[in-house]
Formats: sequence, structure tokens, C-alpha cells
Amino acid sequence: MVEIVAEISGNHGGNKDKMLDMIFEAADCGCDYAKFQFYRPEDMPDRHEGDNEAMYRKLMVPDSWLPDLFACAKQAGIGLFASVFSVRAVETLLEFPCPYIKFASPASTRLPEKTYWEMGQAINGRREIIASAVNLDSRPMPRIKIMLCPPGHPSIVYDLWEYRERFNPLYHFGYSDHTETNNYWTALDFIDAGAKMIEKHFRIDDGCIDAAFSADPQTMRLLCKLAHNR
Repeated sequence: MVEIVAEISGNHGGNKDKMLDMIFEAADCGCDYAKFQFYRPEDMPDRHEGDNEAMYRKLMVPDSWLPDLFACAKQAGIGLFASVFSVRAVETLLEFPCPYIKFASPASTRLPEKTYWEMGQAINGRREIIASAVNLDSRPMPRIKIMLCPPGHPSIVYDLWEYRERFNPLYHFGYSDHTETNNYWTALDFIDAGAKMIEKHFRIDDGCIDAAFSADPQTMRLLCKLAHNR
């Protein structure tokens, strides 16, 4: 069965109670997992560009939230994991029952290759790794599930045609969907092409940072229903 990941990202707005509500809502929509970004501003190579450092400080998930987030996920009956950007983040997450640890695409994070290698060494087989890749020609990697992640936030549906046609389930485990807010059909196209996991940004209000490419609960509920019955 195809699994659906609700990417909370920074849509919690730095509000812990809102993030807990989003985990419950994602579960209610039928999502298999909720996911968040786990970093510190100093982890991010682009923190000095524009207002990025202030944004990162506002939207980071403090370590002190983690026990309640994972307890909430357990109560809601949904898996919970995170994208990481440092060895520190990996070591902290390994203390919690996250089924996966995700590496964001180097094209978007600009993290040095050494950081990815060190994070992989810290995981050391204790969790499955999911990794985003922009490259259509991704090749199988031992113990790493590759999520095809086309560029653009939001991605333009017309520009995704080549990605859809060249999606190869021998290489690509799933698809990260950054199309506009209420688009669910592009994800279904990738499921028909063989995607086993769909990641889509999720929101519960219009005022969040990633609203332009985040599904509202109605859309996420429909995506989950159609994906799980495909």
C-alpha cells in the first residue's frame, strides 16, 4: 500500500500546540506519517541570507518538544519522523521511536557532502534513511529510500511531465509533492508510475509559511483515500 506523509515543515509557526493539533489532524485525514524539520539555525548554510536566521529561529523545533510530539503521534496512531541537518539532530532523534530519518536534497540544503556522510555514520543502520533527490537518474543506494523531489516551491505541474514519465520505481521509492495547495492528482500520477510513498506539505490554516504548496485537510483526506485504495 502507498504511504502518505504529511510534511508539517514550518507550518506550525513556532507554536507547539499548533504542531500537536497538526499531528492529530494528519492522522484524522488518514496519513501514515507526519514529518517535521529538525535543525538549529547554525546547521543551515543559508542562514545569513536575507531574514533566514530569524525565520529559522522562529520555526525550529526545540528538543524540549520531542517527548510530547512523539507521545501525541503514538496517541493519534500515526508515525512521526523528521528531516535532519546535523549529527546532533540524528543523535537526538535516535532516542525516539522514529521509523525513518530523512536527508533533504543537497541541492536545497547546500550541506557539505561530509555532513551527509557523518549523519549516515551516526545512524549506522539503526533507522531506515529516506533521502530526497532532484536527479532523475538516481541509482539504488543500500539502505536508502530515494524520494524524487522536483525543483520549485510550488512546483509547476506542466514542468513535472518529464519527471512523471521518467520516474523509475527501481530507483525511486517515492515522490515529494510541492505542487499548489489543493492539487492531489499529480501525486496520484506518480503512484500510478510506481511511487510507494508520497510526501506532501500540510497546513491547517492559510497563514502559514508554506501555504502556497501545502494541502488543506480536505485535500489531504481525499489524497489519502484515493491513494490507499489504488
